[in-house]
Amino acid sequence: MGAEILFLIVLVFSISVVSADYSIDISVDKQEAYSIGENLTFTVRLLEDGSQISKQVTVSLSDALSRKKIEKTVTTNQENSVLIGDDFPSGLWEIETSYKEKPVKRIFSIKEHTDVDFILQEDKLIIRNNGNTRYKKTVQIIIDDNIDTHFLDIKVGEEKELRLVAPSGVYNIEVYVDGGNKLTRKDIYLTTTGNVVGALDEDLIDGSPLGGVRDSNVEDKFFSAGRFPIAFIFVGAIFALGLLLLVEKFLKGRAGE
Repeated sequence: MGAEILFLIVLVFSISVVSADYSIDISVDKQEAYSIGENLTFTVRLLEDGSQISKQVTVSLSDALSRKKIEKTVTTNQENSVLIGDDFPSGLWEIETSYKEKPVKRIFSIKEHTDVDFILQEDKLIIRNNGNTRYKKTVQIIIDDNIDTHFLDIKVGEEKELRLVAPSGVYNIEVYVDGGNKLTRKDIYLTTTGNVVGALDEDLIDGSPLGGVRDSNVEDKFFSAGRFPIAFIFVGAIFALGLLLLVEKFLKGRAGE
């Protein structure tokens, strides 16, 4: 008799555990986009049969492209926060967790934050992207009276180097983006063989400059190592066109006989 009662007690307890109804959700403190330096405050709300319960769960935060992911263990029904750092990519983010195979996911967003350093080190202009969004801007570099224009496309956390070139001498350097001055340096000594004045993007394979670089020696520039393939193709095209005209003339002559 005692064994039967014990069996019934275990059976009732097992049924009550299996039939427990859990609900889980995540609430965040605002609907608007978060800014860098702001705290994201959230609460994982877990209910069992309509009553709040405290459990340890793992919460994951990641941006839509999975460039950055943060995981932390929190207690349900308690407020938690995450500081939005300057390395958090802008755009849509997901915050998700689960309990007893019940997943939940919520969406929030982070504002774009542009933070770019313009640094001049000897003859190198360094543009460093410290923001949380890709830096796509046109930069104008003024070397005395010469203006050189470059389009920049710098990923988050990366930088671009441009080498300033001019005949040996002392120059004033200014950098502008969207009409705003980003850097001014006076009496900077530059030294380069030749008459080119401008900024060279050394990431380019052929080492040729972008933008309005000026070179008084046009002939040397055209037939330089970087430009020779273009000249060769141009000459080859003229030769092929002449050959086609000769063939056409020959065929017309045969047709007239």
